[in-house]
Amino acid sequence: MSLKKTSILIFSVFILQIFTYSKALDVTQYGAVGDGVTDDSQAFLKAWEDVCGGAGDGQLIIPAGMAFMLQPLKFEGSCKSTPIVVQILGNLVASSRGKWKGDKDQWILFSDIEGLVVEGNGEINGQGSSWWEHKGSSRPTALKFKSCNNLRLSGLTHVDSAMAHIHINGCNDVTISNLRINAPESSPNTDGIDVAVSSNVIIQDCVIATGDDCIAINSGTANIRISGIDCGPGHGISIGSLGKDGEIASVEDVCVQNCNFRGTMNGARIKTWPGGSGYARRITFNGITLDNVENPIIIDQHYNNGDSDKSTDDKSSAVEVSKVVYSNFVGTSRSEYGVNFRCSTRAPCTEIFLKDVKIETASSGMGQVAQGQCLNVRGGVSTLAVPGLECLALSTDMLSWGTMPEQACMLPQQSVQPNTRPLQDPLWVYGSRGERLGVYGVVLTSLISFGFSYVLVFILKFFAYSKALDVTQHGAVGDGVTDDSQAFLKAWEAVCSGTGDGQLIVPAGIFKVLAIDPIAVQRGLERRQKPMDSLSDIEGLVVDGNGKINGQGSSWWQHKGSSRPTGLKFKNCNNLRLRGLTHVDSAMAHIHINESSPNTDGIDIAASSNVVIQDCVIATGDDCIAINSGTANIRISGIDCGPGHGISIGSLGKDEGVASVEDICVQNCNFRGTMNGARIKTWPGGSGYARRITFNGITLDNVENPIIIDQHYNMEILINPLMISNFVGTSRSEYGVQHESTMHRDFSERCENKTASSGMGQVAQGQCLNVRGGVTTLAVPGLECLALSTDWGHCRNKLVCCRSNQGSQIHDRRKIRYG
Repeated sequence: MSLKKTSILIFSVFILQIFTYSKALDVTQYGAVGDGVTDDSQAFLKAWEDVCGGAGDGQLIIPAGMAFMLQPLKFEGSCKSTPIVVQILGNLVASSRGKWKGDKDQWILFSDIEGLVVEGNGEINGQGSSWWEHKGSSRPTALKFKSCNNLRLSGLTHVDSAMAHIHINGCNDVTISNLRINAPESSPNTDGIDVAVSSNVIIQDCVIATGDDCIAINSGTANIRISGIDCGPGHGISIGSLGKDGEIASVEDVCVQNCNFRGTMNGARIKTWPGGSGYARRITFNGITLDNVENPIIIDQHYNNGDSDKSTDDKSSAVEVSKVVYSNFVGTSRSEYGVNFRCSTRAPCTEIFLKDVKIETASSGMGQVAQGQCLNVRGGVSTLAVPGLECLALSTDMLSWGTMPEQACMLPQQSVQPNTRPLQDPLWVYGSRGERLGVYGVVLTSLISFGFSYVLVFILKFFAYSKALDVTQHGAVGDGVTDDSQAFLKAWEAVCSGTGDGQLIVPAGIFKVLAIDPIAVQRGLERRQKPMDSLSDIEGLVVDGNGKINGQGSSWWQHKGSSRPTGLKFKNCNNLRLRGLTHVDSAMAHIHINESSPNTDGIDIAASSNVVIQDCVIATGDDCIAINSGTANIRISGIDCGPGHGISIGSLGKDEGVASVEDICVQNCNFRGTMNGARIKTWPGGSGYARRITFNGITLDNVENPIIIDQHYNMEILINPLMISNFVGTSRSEYGVQHESTMHRDFSERCENKTASSGMGQVAQGQCLNVRGGVTTLAVPGLECLALSTDWGHCRNKLVCCRSNQGSQIHDRRKIRYG
C-alpha cells in the first residue's frame, strides 16, 4: 500500500506522562472468535460485565481485522467506572432475519450508563437486506442508547440497518460526530439518527445516505444542535413526525445549520399528524445548500393524511408549529415548489420567517425561480425570500427577529460536551489472526541543552493484519536515556518509502530524541537547539488523539525578539487531518500550516487552501487563529476563543509584500474576554487584496474590539467585499466596530453589541474612516460612513458562507476530508 496514495499514517499524540501497560479488556480474552460466523454474543456480555464492574479501567476493546457476529445484546448499567470507553476497531455483524434470536426492537442496546464513549474506525453492519421486504413487521434498530447521559459517539461506519441505524432516547448531554451511515435509497425506514426525549445534543460532521430521514428529531427534545451534515439520498432532516395517535408533542430550541442535501426527497422538514397536540417551536434552519431536492422547505401538518388508528379529525387539534426561521438557503429544487407550507386550520403555523432563500428549479436549466405555496401560515419574508408566498408578509424591518430562534444557533451551548475524563493508559489493542498486538502509551522527548524538552506521546491506530513498523525494530531503546533519534529517522525513512503499509508504531517506553536538524541560538550564556517541529511533504497525514503537546515555552517568552520555535508545523501536507489534541505553552505559535509567525498564536495558516478548522477551544497570548497571505477557501466554525487576540485576517503586506487572501468564512464562534473579535490587519507599503470574507454568527463576551479593520498603516491592500452578520454580545470598550482603511466595502447585518461596563445594555458605538458598504436596521453601532441597505443580493452572491458549492465553497465535506 503506497503512502502517497491510499495508506493512512496516524500519529495519536497523547498526554505528557509515562503510561503503564493497559488494563483495557479485549473481547477475544473472553472467547470471542471474530470469524464472522461464530456467535460471539456471550463473550461480549462477559467482557461487558467485567468492564462495567470496574475491571480494565473501564475500557473495552473490539479489535481490528475481525468480524464479530452478534445476536441481540443489552449492555446495561449502572457501571462502577466513569467513563466507560468502548473502542470498536473491528466489524460487528448482525444475524440475518432467518437466524435472529430474541428481541426485535433493537440489535445492540446500551442503557443507564453515565459517561459512555463509543468510538473507533470499525463498522456496524445490520444485515438489513433480509428484513426490508417485511416492511410491515417488527424490525430492529441497529444501535440504541437509552438513558445514557454524557454520551459520545464518533468515528464509526454504520451500514444496512434493518430499521433505524442509531436511536437516542432519554439521553442528555450527547455528542455525535464523524459518522458515516449508509443504506440503499430503497431501504424502508432506515433513518440515520433518531433522537427522542433528550436534551443538549450535538450532531456534527456526518455523511448520511439512507432510505429515510438522515436525522429525525422526535418529541421530548430540547436544545439540539446539528451542523456539517452531508445528507443524501434520503428524506432530509426532519422535526417529527409528531402527534401520532393523539400524542402531546414537545420540541424546542433546535438549530440545523451548514448542511448539504443532495438528491433527497426533502430538505428541511417539519411533519405532524392530525389530532395531536403540543408544540414545535424555536427552530432554525440556516446555511443550507440544496442539490436537486424534491421538497427543499416543507411543513406538513397533514402527515400521511392522518393515517393512524387513533387519529382524530384535523379540526379537533394539532401540534402547534411556531417561531421557525429558514435563512440562507441556496440551490435547486427537483419540483416546481421550493417552499411548501401545509398547516392546520385548527392550529395555523405562526411566526414562520424566511430570509435570504434562493431556490431554483433543477430542470429549467435557466435559473427559473422555484415557487412557493402555503396554507394557514403566518409570518414574514425578507426581500430575498424568492419563492412567492402571498400568505407571508414582506418584511424588511428585522427588529422583530431579535427574539426569533435564529439566535439559538449563535448562543453558546451549556453542558453539551460529554463530561468524561481523558482516555488514559493504552487505548487500543489490535488483533491479528488470534494474536494480540498491544499498542501502549509512549513519551517521545526531544532533549535540548539547558533543560528545554519537547514531549510528544505517540499512539498509532492502524488496521489488523498490519505490517506496521516499530521504531524498536530500527534500534530504538526507549529507556529514557539513550538517544533514539537515528532509530526514529530510519523507521520514518522506511515507512515513508512504503514499508509497513505506511504505518509506524512507537511502543511503550520513553524515547529521547535530540533535535534532528539543530540550529544553535545564542542568548547570553544560554545555548539552545530548536526541536524538530516540522512535518513536511506528506500526503494524507492524520494526527489525532486527546493528549497534550507541551512546548515548555515559559523559558522562551522573555526573549520575544529572538528566534523561537513553533510547537507543531505542517508544510506541504495535503489532505491533512489534525484533531482532538491539547496544545499548551508553545514558545511561539502552537500550530502552523506552512510557515511560522510571532507570538503564541493558536493556529496560523499561510499559502494553503481548502482548510476546515472546527470545534476547538483556544486560549493564548495572541491570535486564536491567524489567516495569512496565500490562503483561499478557509472555513472556520465552532471556535471558543479567549483569552487571546481573536480571529485575524493577517497581518498582511509586511515588508511591502504582495498579499492574497480570499473566500474566508468564520461562523458560529465565541469570543470571551479577548482583545479582538473579528479582525483584519495590514501593514503599510504592502499590496494585494483580502476579499470575499464573511464573519457570521458571532457571540461576544467582554471583548475589547469586537469588530476591527486596521488598515491605517497600509495604502495599497484592497479589502472588498466583507460581510459581518449576526453578531451579539458585549464590548469592553465603547466602540463595537472600528474601520480604518483607504478603500473598503463592508456589509454589516444584525450586529448587536453592547458595552460590558454599562450594565444597562448601552449600545456600543462605531467609528470608521474610508469605508464604503451598507448596514441593515439591526447593525446597532452608528456607522455614518455606511449606507442603510436592505438589499443584500449583490453582496451575498460573492460571499463564501452564502453561496453554493462552486469551487471556492467548502460545503462538500467528502472532498476535503481524508479517509
